[in-house]
Formats: sequence, structure tokens, C-alpha cells
Amino acid sequence: MKETLKNIYIVSDTGDTPMLMRRYRVWLEDSVEPEGGCWWYCFVDENGCLYDPNYPDEERDTIEWYIKNEYKVEQI
Repeated sequence: MKETLKNIYIVSDTGDTPMLMRRYRVWLEDSVEPEGGCWWYCFVDENGCLYDPNYPDEERDTIEWYIKNEYKVEQI
């Protein structure tokens, strides 16, 4: 089931935590999973893109891209 924009949480930049140290999680829908998907835990790079340090060569997209494409994104 697709999440709607009303279920997406956006945390404003208060400047308290340096951008490169911020952690996020993104809900990845997967109908094969018993819970309907799983959380992807990631960091933000110097360009504002989310990434997993275990896979540094993977293509990266911005937080805004995930939100625009109706992913649930949360800062943790």
C-alpha cells in the first residue's frame, strides 16, 4: 500500500546537528516482506543525498526526491 504525503515527516534544519552526521530512515515498500516493506537506514552526504556507507558506489538521490516520490522519510 502506498503511503500518502500526509504520512511523510520532514524535519527542518535547526543547525543543531551537522548535516553530514544526520541519520535518516526511508520506508521501502516490498509486498514480499511480511510487514509490507522495510526501513532503509542511511546518512546524508555533502550534496544532500541519502546513502548507505556500506554501498558507497550506489546511485544517490536527495531527500526531496524521496519525498516527492511519496516515500516515508524520517530523521532519526
